[in-house]
Amino acid sequence: MKQVRKAMGGGVDSLFNNSRVLQNLDDTTKELMQVHSISINRITPNAEQPRKHFSQESLHELGESIRQHGILQPLVVKPSVHTTGAYTIIAGERRYRAAKEVGIKEVPVIIHEVELKEAFILALTENMQREALNPFEEAQALYSLKEHFGFTQEELAGTLGKSRSTIANLLRLMNLCESAKEALRQDVISLGHAKVLLSLTDKEQQKEVLDITIQRAYSVREVEELIALYKKKEEEKSNPTKKRKKSSQQMREIADRMSRRFDTRVKITGTEEKGSIVISFTSKEMLQSLLTVLDEE
Repeated sequence: MKQVRKAMGGGVDSLFNNSRVLQNLDDTTKELMQVHSISINRITPNAEQPRKHFSQESLHELGESIRQHGILQPLVVKPSVHTTGAYTIIAGERRYRAAKEVGIKEVPVIIHEVELKEAFILALTENMQREALNPFEEAQALYSLKEHFGFTQEELAGTLGKSRSTIANLLRLMNLCESAKEALRQDVISLGHAKVLLSLTDKEQQKEVLDITIQRAYSVREVEELIALYKKKEEEKSNPTKKRKKSSQQMREIADRMSRRFDTRVKITGTEEKGSIVISFTSKEMLQSLLTVLDEE
């Protein structure tokens, strides 16, 4: 393996500032942390990479910069567990993809021996610092750290330098329906839209509101109003007694108005959709008077 020079620049150092692997390094490990130049064909992306979507326009721009100036920041890799002489990317997959796109044959790397858990944290931290992850990609990465590596929300907050509430809100994005997750990942909807959709626990309703939101290009405020209507309908479905009480009150008010108009007792049964009206009279003269009033109407 050809060594080209020692680790360069503050960027690499800053990448490892909070890593336990820098503690009590032996001479062999320090040697491995120097920058080496290796064939790009010996490098493969990390399947656990938190970023799943790469902007082609962004990669093209980075590729042109690499074509002109080279890769200024080395990739960080670890020996592959599957193939001797091959390496897996810990940090720098954008640089790897862009370099490959413009035909770069060799790339500068720092070879680093780390556990999967630590590698994942390094990859996530690098992506968050260098090019902000899409909110859903960040949520996916946090979810993996929590589910696969046993991180608590407090530990995630401390490790990544974010507040616990930020971590909690990002993890909640995993409760979105699949269509909403994809829409957020593709930037079809904003993080604000996604947070509002989460107020609906029913994923089918999330999908319905999402479709309307996209079709009509609704703002976050308009989505809130739409969801309020959904919740009102759900409340009426789950509490028909309340609806009947409201309907009964409306019918009583109408009966009172008619009683005052006809100057007699009026009784209404049923609802606004279906029912009956009973107008009381006690004499032929009173009946005639009622008919006269009706004729005037």
